[in-house]
Amino acid sequence: MNLEELSSEIAAGTIRPAYLLAGEEPLLRDDALATIQEAVLADGPSDFNLDRLTGESATPASLRDAVAALPMLSPRRLVVLRDPEGRRGSAEELTDTIAEVVPELGGQAQTVFVVTAEKADRRLRWVK
Repeated sequence: MNLEELSSEIAAGTIRPAYLLAGEEPLLRDDALATIQEAVLADGPSDFNLDRLTGESATPASLRDAVAALPMLSPRRLVVLRDPEGRRGSAEELTDTIAEVVPELGGQAQTVFVVTAEKADRRLRWVK
């Protein structure tokens, strides 16, 4: 899906519970993230409804906590994880947590989870 298709889908009222924004162009990833953020947080404050995590500093527990938190004064919240494989040491724990969290998001509408990465190996469990 490209940025135009994403914008059309969101304009039609469809917001998915999880997105993977991958590609070598950081500007396109940032534009896609801005489109999602505008759609998800348009009605409420972003102070309490936006969590930004980085793969380098996020832990599996912090990711689970961010995704499980309820929105405040808004119908939805947004959790953004940048470069999940950028973690030194055991990136595998964090990516395994992503693979566990994404299916859990399917039955709800209050949290949108976005992972951004320059490269995403399609063979890995968290990408599938």
